[in-house]
Amino acid sequence: MSKEQMSKENKKIIVIAVAVIIVIAVVGVICLIVNNGLFSKKVSVDNTTVQNILSNKEEKIIYVENTDEKKCSECKKIKKYLDQEDIVYDVYDVKQMGDKEYTKLLQMLTINKTDFNYPAVLYFKEGIMYSNVINLEDTKIVEQFIKDYNLKNVK
Repeated sequence: MSKEQMSKENKKIIVIAVAVIIVIAVVGVICLIVNNGLFSKKVSVDNTTVQNILSNKEEKIIYVENTDEKKCSECKKIKKYLDQEDIVYDVYDVKQMGDKEYTKLLQMLTINKTDFNYPAVLYFKEGIMYSNVINLEDTKIVEQFIKDYNLKNVK
């Protein structure tokens, strides 16, 4: 091989090595972001999903929130607490679902709209809404709810 051919080969190897390093770095950053919860790993549920939970007699926890901070100033705090406690839950976002669907959800669960507010944690066991805590302002209430119903074991 001539010096010119070796130089071209060396450049190719360096370019490939740099590309591999960049790919590894990007994958590492993505894993770090996902593991730190910057991308939610929670499943969003809708009324059909809730109906299936009831029909299939499942055991589930649903966190009801409104991502419109003007309507729910405590939602992020309570959600963060659930995540810190490693509670397995699905999310029902009232803002995403809309008022009509939210009203249908409450009717399905036989809850008066005037009695219910978010954030809320709903615990379903054997296909019925076994218990709930609503209009949460303090993580102490959620902490006690988790203990009372042993929610760390719900998968």
